[in-house]
Amino acid sequence: MKACGHGLAEYGCKPCEESARRRMPLFPLMAERKAKPGPLRIPWPVAERAWSAYVQRCGTSQSLECIAERGGFGWVEMDTLLPEWRELTDEWKALATENAELKAEVERLKAPSVTAPQPPSAEGKARPTWERVPDENASAPGSRFVACFAPADVWRVLLQELPARRDHATEAVYRHVWDLMIADVAERAARESEGRDCPRSREDGAWAAYQDALTAAMRWRLEHQAQRMWDTWDLHGSSLGLAWRCRLHLYRRDGR
Repeated sequence: MKACGHGLAEYGCKPCEESARRRMPLFPLMAERKAKPGPLRIPWPVAERAWSAYVQRCGTSQSLECIAERGGFGWVEMDTLLPEWRELTDEWKALATENAELKAEVERLKAPSVTAPQPPSAEGKARPTWERVPDENASAPGSRFVACFAPADVWRVLLQELPARRDHATEAVYRHVWDLMIADVAERAARESEGRDCPRSREDGAWAAYQDALTAAMRWRLEHQAQRMWDTWDLHGSSLGLAWRCRLHLYRRDGR
């Protein structure tokens, strides 16, 4: 029995939220025949993003925890609220594995070295131990690892990431908008490599806002390369989602 005495979870009730998430480590989903198959449970942060879209449509009459206690969202509903949810779920699983590996690597780097420094080797041989150590430490989270990535490099990383997001889109128009974004990111990568400014139009505030959203997605991806934290990846995904919605608006407005 909950300490607050509520049956189903109430919006804004902390005991309800804690009770639901303690009983359900993952947010449940309902399978539907008409939808593309997907997982039956997803991380709560992914569900929270879908619920944000749900609130804009239906208000806060049902908390996310209440929806979970009723069985969760259906696959079709998730496709409507958060089209890229399947990919996000896969990415969160991969990130959890990567995060565990990085923590193990950090602990290894913290351990005292048992290898004594060796004298410099002959020309053409491996570098001495004391020259190799800084390069190894540079891969640790929060270090100067970020210095290895320039914005132009991150734009190219985005070019590899976006096709996977496009392939998870459920409707042809949504896939087309992802294709438009891929073309825009390719242009940004080319401009960055050549040292040119990003395309902006002082007369078109919506286009400028879209370019700002793309820049935010790139910057958060760059930050994630340095920190490897859950929130940096989530902020990157949120920025990409906002950029996609901006591009969808521009496509509906201009037809291109």
